[in-house]
Amino acid sequence: MKKNQPFDSQPAWARAQSKKMGNPVSKITKVAGRRIGGALRAEQARQQKRKDSRH
Repeated sequence: MKKNQPFDSQPAWARAQSKKMGNPVSKITKVAGRRIGGALRAEQARQQKRKDSRH
């Protein structure tokens, strides 16, 4: 896993797209939405852990 890669780079556009178009690109939106949902939660927890371990 790449640790120093900015995580927001990919989900940023995907989140905006999924909000903009609900059904035209249903497959892409669904996959992206699911990936973002899980990934965002995991990433937030990861960053919180990193912050806690620093102190």
